[in-house]
Amino acid sequence: MATTGRVQWIDGCKGLAILLVILGHTMRTDLSLVYIYGFHMPLFFFLSGLVCNEKKYTWGTFLTSRFNTLVIPYIAFYLLTWVYWLFVERRFRPLGMEWWQPLIGMVYGAQWHEYMAHNGILWFLPCMFVTEVLFFAVKRLPKLWIQILSVLVLVGVGFLFKFNLPWCINIAFVALQFFFVGNMVRTVLLKTEETKRDKLMTIAFSIVAVTAYILLSAHWLNHVNMATNNYGTIAIFELLAFMGIFGFVCACKWLDLSRMGVTWA
Repeated sequence: MATTGRVQWIDGCKGLAILLVILGHTMRTDLSLVYIYGFHMPLFFFLSGLVCNEKKYTWGTFLTSRFNTLVIPYIAFYLLTWVYWLFVERRFRPLGMEWWQPLIGMVYGAQWHEYMAHNGILWFLPCMFVTEVLFFAVKRLPKLWIQILSVLVLVGVGFLFKFNLPWCINIAFVALQFFFVGNMVRTVLLKTEETKRDKLMTIAFSIVAVTAYILLSAHWLNHVNMATNNYGTIAIFELLAFMGIFGFVCACKWLDLSRMGVTWA
């Protein structure tokens, strides 16, 4: 962990995940829809849950914090890119939209009728906002088993909807499981002291999980796109998403330990 309190391997993991997003949106082939889209967005929700310490917030401070860090940037970037599309990019990329339709897309906050087509990737910000609010509400429930049951029910409801609800509410229901699990394992993954056995297990698990993810993805060819509420076969999506997440996270943690020159004594 850095002296600033930031966890370096998590920052590195987020950076690599961003590269996967760029690569996935650039390729748009079976290779990206199967191997990258299968886990890269669930990974972002997992990492956000991993670093979330909800205990230091009240409802008021939490909503204010999330609004300032997610909703305001969403509106600002949305309007900025809309103006650019309106006066510059629309000349060679009209997208079949009237000038005012992206504003409806901004209010709706989801990829609905392609009204966010000028910068569709921004769906993630309102979705993350809703996911974090749901998580904060669930964590206020008295018992862990009630929290887990609530998450499972919400995930099931999220899978039922075949179209995007405003502000990606149904996608947030599905994403909640990754955020919740990331928060549950934070004490394990953020340990500052690790034994030789811990390090060996991290390496072994990362190799096994990443290898299994690649082989099973090649076998099942499950096309996933969370932005459009498309998960392919749900059971396969669930298995591969968590396998990809933990394989990727453990690999990043292992590489960070090696780079930092951590001794194995």
